[in-house]
Amino acid sequence: DEDLVKVIESINDITANIEKNNIELERVEKELKEAEAARDRQYEAFKTRSRYIYMTGPMSYVDVIFSSQSVTDLIKRIDYVNRIVEYDKNLVTSLKESEELVSVKLEEAQKQRDDLEVMEFIETQQMHSYEQMRVQKEAVIKELENDAVEYLRQIEQLDASSKEVEKQIQAM
Repeated sequence: DEDLVKVIESINDITANIEKNNIELERVEKELKEAEAARDRQYEAFKTRSRYIYMTGPMSYVDVIFSSQSVTDLIKRIDYVNRIVEYDKNLVTSLKESEELVSVKLEEAQKQRDDLEVMEFIETQQMHSYEQMRVQKEAVIKELENDAVEYLRQIEQLDASSKEVEKQIQAM
């Protein structure tokens, strides 16, 4: 009985861990979907920007300098070009970060699935162990019941023999 209680407690602990792992897996998969959606949006923005650069051709600082009408216009154009360059760098950086986040979330989700698989295997083994112990317990109880019946029969025989001996003693 103590062993059965221990196995049941172990099964309950494993079941609780499986439930926690399922909740964690759902959270990670949701984060993964969000990261993939963000990556896809950033990739589309990157493609759009790349297409624009291809269609308009590269812009050089020399073109900006020579097409300026004044020093103020030159400063504004240089600032504008610097902002565009910064935007492009940020776009590429964001895309890389999104890819890394997706990769991390994929690994995390796979680890959660692997952990879940192991826990479910252990739970199955524990259930099997519990069932074997329960069957063994029932067999021992059945054996003890059979032994008890046999002992009662032997006690009845001994009582009958004792009464017979007692009658013989009284008769003597």
